[in-house]
Amino acid sequence: FAILVSQPHINYDGVSAVVFMKELFVDFMLNEMGQKTLELPEVQYKSYMRWLSGKDKEETLDYWRKELAGLGPMTLTPGRRASGNGYEQASSTLEIDEERSKRVMALQGHCQATLFNILQAAWGAMLCSINGVDDGAFGAISSGRPEGVENADLIMGGMVNALPVRVGSGGDVTLRALAKSLQDKFALTMKYGQCAPDEIAEALHREEPLFDHLLNSHLAMAGVNLDGVSALPGVTLLDVQSFDHLAADLCVYFARQKGRLYARFAYNALSFSPERIRLLQDNFIRVLDQM
Repeated sequence: FAILVSQPHINYDGVSAVVFMKELFVDFMLNEMGQKTLELPEVQYKSYMRWLSGKDKEETLDYWRKELAGLGPMTLTPGRRASGNGYEQASSTLEIDEERSKRVMALQGHCQATLFNILQAAWGAMLCSINGVDDGAFGAISSGRPEGVENADLIMGGMVNALPVRVGSGGDVTLRALAKSLQDKFALTMKYGQCAPDEIAEALHREEPLFDHLLNSHLAMAGVNLDGVSALPGVTLLDVQSFDHLAADLCVYFARQKGRLYARFAYNALSFSPERIRLLQDNFIRVLDQM
């Protein structure tokens, strides 16, 4: 038999999937073989809820008021057209060649920034350039697993959030400096990342959304080795795929595999044509080449 897991983000996320796979397959088969399983600390989702209830909501909103003060109108995704409430799922994967991938990944040391922050900087610079602005914002998916919760990475349950990422590409700001600034703000963003986008927009007295598309990182999954699962008796790992259906007309998923970078554009075909998506991908490559 085959197993298909379908869960909403409200109670399940990528970290939960790793815990789930361990308990479902690895622990079960080790027990069947009479071998000892790796016991994880007993953790519960209510630990996260207790931590969350102790957060100062006004302090969190104050951070976002300062971070997004003076932000102009929503930075539109180039080529997007109105679709009403309809959604027709489509996707296109941008495969970044090995030489270019190595060059971008090597920037982590030079920029003192994570790979995702570097890709965010390139995307933000592209977005501002096409829109003819020096300041803009897009959304980014956050794991939402705080350091203040013990063993948060072992808790089953959804903690993800979509947070605004502000990029200022004007003046003499270089792409590498922009990546470093995003990295510097990352810790604060995580500290104050428990508000919904609508709550932040309301605190800013904005009538329009903060962003119209999302970036998501699957880069950490490059280090997850599932080869051992296939070595378990009675278990054959046929394929591992994940699909998100987020409330956005465009979500770009960055991933890394065998030394190459990939960007999967999951989009609403009623809002974007394949040609427009291809133009976005071509422009993104051009910006990467400037870093």
